[in-house]
Amino acid sequence: MIINKLEIKNFGKLHEKQVKLGAGVNVVYGENESGKSTLHTFIRSMLFGVERLRGKAARTDTYNRCEPWENPTYYAGNMEFTCGGKPFLLSRNFYKETENARLVSLEDGEHLSVENRDLQMLLGGINEGIFDNTVSIGQLKCVTGRSLAEELQNYIANYESGGDVDMNPAQAAANLKEKRRRLQTQKKQEQSQLELKLRELQAKQELLQAQQETCRRKMEEFAEKEKKESIPAKQSGEERPSRKSAQSAGSIQNIWNKMAIAWTALAVLFLILGFGFWGDVKSVIFFVLSCGAGIQVPVSFLIQRYLAGKAREVSAKKSPAEDTQKEQHGESEGKWQQMQEEWQERQVMLENLQQEQEELQNMQYETSQTDEEIEAVNYAIAMMEKTVSGMQKSVGGQIRRRTGEILSELTDGKYSNILIEPNMDIRVQTIQKSIELHQLSRGTLEQVYFALRMAVSEVLCAQEKMPVILDDVFAMYDEKRLEKTLKWLVEHKEQVIILTCHKREGEILDRMGVLHKKINL
Repeated sequence: MIINKLEIKNFGKLHEKQVKLGAGVNVVYGENESGKSTLHTFIRSMLFGVERLRGKAARTDTYNRCEPWENPTYYAGNMEFTCGGKPFLLSRNFYKETENARLVSLEDGEHLSVENRDLQMLLGGINEGIFDNTVSIGQLKCVTGRSLAEELQNYIANYESGGDVDMNPAQAAANLKEKRRRLQTQKKQEQSQLELKLRELQAKQELLQAQQETCRRKMEEFAEKEKKESIPAKQSGEERPSRKSAQSAGSIQNIWNKMAIAWTALAVLFLILGFGFWGDVKSVIFFVLSCGAGIQVPVSFLIQRYLAGKAREVSAKKSPAEDTQKEQHGESEGKWQQMQEEWQERQVMLENLQQEQEELQNMQYETSQTDEEIEAVNYAIAMMEKTVSGMQKSVGGQIRRRTGEILSELTDGKYSNILIEPNMDIRVQTIQKSIELHQLSRGTLEQVYFALRMAVSEVLCAQEKMPVILDDVFAMYDEKRLEKTLKWLVEHKEQVIILTCHKREGEILDRMGVLHKKINL
């Protein structure tokens, strides 16, 4: 990528300003507070948009720091650049109420979509974090932070696995870990709910068991009481008067029945004897006796019928005590049946609760869907971390070697071997010993980080080489270090934009015979 022209309509302290740039080295000179850092921020904002934060942080975000001093609603600019040999025009309106971006191909007039990542595709997929940690170096910001390690972990893995810049392994791993955390929380909630249900079931079972025990004791007491109160009257020697009367009437009835039979027999006998003495006075006597005995038969039957009616009346009549006893017996039967039904009902409820408890206990030991999802997420995280780790070792070795080569050129071979930890902790390795960075001079320290930035940029910006923007970064460089660094930039970078308040960069370039573009703010 080559930036050809910047048109700053209104951005910070700069307004209606045009800056024409070219390939090779561009030295933009300006006194302090002339707007060099504003120009640097403008380039980054044109490429990636303006950072807007919320709350208290919004007071110092890029949007508020670079909001125009005059006419803040007119907050915009243009950039003409070349990518892949084709010219493009990028226009942005930064004002928050009407914010928009427009990207046009100057070759054929085709409109591209910034929202759909067409600009990022032209830039080779790099983001603002990569830009700030590699080719864009602000004042006293040559030293990289932890963010570079994160960008390497994210982007290098993507690059090595096929350059799919839309993927972000570290972010994907973070998302998976967040999902695992949510699933674990869900699992704990499910377990807590299950345990709560089990405790509730246990309490209900204990209550039902206590009620059943109370019901059982009542049934036993009731049965014992009934046993004592239901001793038959014949066992106690007591008979009801009504029953005695009925029995007495029955006995008399039987006597009269026998007497009627006897009278009938006598009547027949006397009749036979009368016929036996026919013609004699005795026959008359026997006939008279037969008639008398015959008359007694119907009399006996009448008396027997009378007594039978009385017996039926007696048996039909019930004493109040007998009625009360039968009524009490019916109540006892109903109460006993009610207690049995109550006990049986609680038994059914208890069995249902026990079955439900068994099902819940089985659920505790069965592998749930949540457990399976957690296991799958753990496997995905492990595989991703393993993959990223392998890629980091491969690319890390490449970056370490390239950083050592660049540093060797910058230091005339004094330092050529460095050790880089995954978290970007760096040590310089010499033949005699390993030197930690805090043991180096400030100038050498900045050379180490400059070499690291350039080495990483060759990997992360491999698809589209980006211009190197240096905003007063050589304050700690002596003449020799500066000359070596400028020489390396001239030989290895397509476009370099040096923002400086010193004239020595231009003087050294002139002394080296390097053609460069001079721009005064």
